[in-house]
Amino acid sequence: MPNYPIHLGKKSTFLDSPVNLPYRPEESEGPAEHFPTLYLEWEKDYEMPDGGEMTVKFKKVRETNTEDKHGTRQSLELEVLEIISVKAKKGYKKEESSEEALDKLVEDYDKEGED
Repeated sequence: MPNYPIHLGKKSTFLDSPVNLPYRPEESEGPAEHFPTLYLEWEKDYEMPDGGEMTVKFKKVRETNTEDKHGTRQSLELEVLEIISVKAKKGYKKEESSEEALDKLVEDYDKEGED
């Protein structure tokens, strides 16, 4: 078993497609991180916060492992069976642009690493 929590951010490289990156910084800013996406769809508004922590029950329904000259890449399809808890994190606002939200996440991650 891996050690948890697992940080899922991946530094972008020239090999990454701009289509997969919501934000590509200027060269002077250094490489940005991008993250896997979890898409949820339901029939009513559950008032999810703009950022925070979520505990879920899930079932893995598909796994693909690909190996090429750049390394190994894993893709998973998960069915989210139940949301156990959601804890909002202060500082995330709907008015933030994607760029601002990403900068905030990176800043928060860097602060956590200092502790």
